[in-house]
Amino acid sequence: VALKECFEAKDGAKIYLECLGDISDGNISTEIKHSVNEEKKLIDTHIDFWKTLSNIITGYDTFRFYGKFILHTTAEVKKDSIFEKWNDLKKSEKLNKIKSVKSNDTIKSYFDNVIKFDKSKLENLLENFEIKDNQKTAKDYYKEILLDHSAIKNIIVKPNRELFLCSLLGYISQELIDSETYIWEIDIDSFRENFQSYANHYQIEDLN
Repeated sequence: VALKECFEAKDGAKIYLECLGDISDGNISTEIKHSVNEEKKLIDTHIDFWKTLSNIITGYDTFRFYGKFILHTTAEVKKDSIFEKWNDLKKSEKLNKIKSVKSNDTIKSYFDNVIKFDKSKLENLLENFEIKDNQKTAKDYYKEILLDHSAIKNIIVKPNRELFLCSLLGYISQELIDSETYIWEIDIDSFRENFQSYANHYQIEDLN
């Protein structure tokens, strides 16, 4: 998902991984939740939701100016849960729904942190909180979205796309390894320079 964000980011942008949510561009923070269980449902007391919202509240001073928060999950919203048609709800409706949930041992610490938070601030966070459910598994995302993305498809012939894509994933990983501060940051201008450099190797006619 981070690699797709790099493909589509604006010039001069920076993409942060694992420090302002799983993926952040300074305006949108995305939390990625992946399950190998294809039958997994997003229920009222699902820890993925409550932990994500609680973390945003804990880091409120940092996140208060963000325009959007996204829970990107392979789980599917359970019918009749508080999350059904979530993205169409008003902020007051979202607040009422989460306040109607009965806590349990799994989510208690996160739930308590959310419920005791300032109502007005919480509503504003909820207004910008979006759920993208039923997302593709990592394997399908890799095959159907990354390999078929126009950034790659338009310049790399099909037999070489996987090798090229893996070199880009390696580049992203190396950015953390080489970071002196251990802030995992992808500078998009630098990413594009390296992208083109890597692509040049795969555009040689006698590559094999």
